[in-house]
Amino acid sequence: MSGGSDWIDVDKLLLAAGWLGSCEVLEVVDSTNTFAMQRSQRAEVRELPLLVIARLQTAGRGRGANTWWSESGSITCSLLIAPSLYQVRSEQWPILSVLAGSAVCSALAEFANGCVPRLKWPNDVYLRERKVCGILVEAPSVSDDRVVIGLGINANNSFAECPDDLAEIGTSLADATGTQVNCLELLSRVLHHLRGDLERLGANDRRLIDTWRAQCLLTGRHIVLDDHQRRIEGTCLGIDDDGALRIQTSFGPQRVLSGVVVEF
Repeated sequence: MSGGSDWIDVDKLLLAAGWLGSCEVLEVVDSTNTFAMQRSQRAEVRELPLLVIARLQTAGRGRGANTWWSESGSITCSLLIAPSLYQVRSEQWPILSVLAGSAVCSALAEFANGCVPRLKWPNDVYLRERKVCGILVEAPSVSDDRVVIGLGINANNSFAECPDDLAEIGTSLADATGTQVNCLELLSRVLHHLRGDLERLGANDRRLIDTWRAQCLLTGRHIVLDDHQRRIEGTCLGIDDDGALRIQTSFGPQRVLSGVVVEF
């Protein structure tokens, strides 16, 4: 997140919004997800959701062995939640990366000056065909009612300063729109949409699924997906009710619940 006025009493302002149970702002941390995972062991229900924000993240993690590049102007945070508080069942946890990506899409759309954020299944958000946000959802223990939702949002950081291998695939909100954004306002809107979507998921509100399908970047595109056991190639048919990706292959339609889209 950028410095200056965005950081003045950020914890008090976010807590005043009425949803968070607690908020921790860290100067430097290796990974907000790692920090939140460690806090999950002793966090009480009254402290949840717990938001962990880092001014500087030195070893942000993505899916698998991926890392997350962050610079001044980006938002790096993790949210520790108890899904049962929203009537979200453990079998629905795999959907949370799609749900979080959709909430980010909805929030970014309010600041994107007509650019349309799109959800790249299962855990990325794209703007102008480039990645603007990555999401990492982790459960500290399958037996505990705790899930960590990590968010890395490129807000005011410029990809003119990023490593060469990221310059062609990533962007920031500022790069895409040509204007700076108040990071605190953007994060507040993300949290607003995330809270509403968690409540809709727990209530089995089908409008949530319709939103995911409308936001899906991959629908109609020829894709190659690696599900860690095989590569699946075909035309994306969109996101199914349970968050699975539907693909029309030469062997017929298939559903994939987890994996990485490596070509699209």
